[in-house]
Amino acid sequence: MTQKIIELKNVSKSFGNDKVLHNINLDISNGEFLTLLGPSGCGKTTILRLIAGFENPSDGEIFLNGEKINAIPANKRNVCTVFQNYALFPHMNVFDNVAFGLRIKNLNAEEIKTKVDAVLKMVKLENFAQRKPHQLSGGQQQRVAIARAVVNDPLVLVLDEPLSALDYKLRKDMQIELKELQRRLGITFIFVTHDQEEALSMSDRIVILNNGNIEQIGSPQQIYEMPQSLFVAQFIGEANVLTGHIEEVQDDFIKVQIAQSCYQFHYTHSKLQKNDKVNVILRPEDLQIYLDNAEKTHCLSGKITNIVYKGATVDLRVALENDNVVTISEFFDDSRHQKFVVNQTIQIGWADGVEVILHDT
Repeated sequence: MTQKIIELKNVSKSFGNDKVLHNINLDISNGEFLTLLGPSGCGKTTILRLIAGFENPSDGEIFLNGEKINAIPANKRNVCTVFQNYALFPHMNVFDNVAFGLRIKNLNAEEIKTKVDAVLKMVKLENFAQRKPHQLSGGQQQRVAIARAVVNDPLVLVLDEPLSALDYKLRKDMQIELKELQRRLGITFIFVTHDQEEALSMSDRIVILNNGNIEQIGSPQQIYEMPQSLFVAQFIGEANVLTGHIEEVQDDFIKVQIAQSCYQFHYTHSKLQKNDKVNVILRPEDLQIYLDNAEKTHCLSGKITNIVYKGATVDLRVALENDNVVTISEFFDDSRHQKFVVNQTIQIGWADGVEVILHDT
């Protein structure tokens, strides 16, 4: 059984009369890469600060490796933090920045050098030890901040949007490096971000927060393919939401009345019944455009309002006759997509094997 390294039990947090966390229960496993994800103000950074010891809970208990740590100050917890702005000492070189915490612990010079050299090699900065922070790129500064944290052998490393200041290409590179580093170290990473793609690509599990409550906890695949609420479905990736009511329920499909027509969808997880009102959620990649009306029955008709070329893919925004607007994402095919123009009326359908997401309205 996987060991729990962090436990939050019925944790709430208020700032004055403003309650920002509501009865949070969360277990984090040893060696896990867990991401706290949600919109601004949802409580994700507050959870991180409670775990790190920068805030105390208003109610509830926090455990680190089985020990209650509510009253233990931040500098006495075996938890290290990488901040959004890195917080490097500008007057110190890379070696001294990384060595700072070890010197506070009064380790001898030889042990400090051994540890610092090893961690700088791990983050590929062994040739930058004598440089000052202003002589480094943003990605290099971020790696120094991580090295300064991991050199102290923490049980848990918490990272507060550490990639947000990087440009797109470097951010993508650092996502890969950070995940590989976490695997090599084998320690628990708790990562805060508002970037859905970042969370999906890096995490073992994702915690979706909204207004101080946990909406869902699961693997990236579970979060994307089986969202437990309409909020999660719309927050993670793009979601096309069509509202209707169920006309028929069979073993592996349902029929839903949307506007004036009835549509059949593949669905195997439904606990819903006939006449229930539902939101039918289709991802952009689940929808297809039919150039020949005879190709598919029960198509939705709509008018193209925008075409966005993205290199390998192209997104089409389509206003349907029932006033819904949907997004369709397809692999780009020049011979196919040059046929589409804004204000063109098209037919939209979905493959028989597509399994939709349903939520009771």
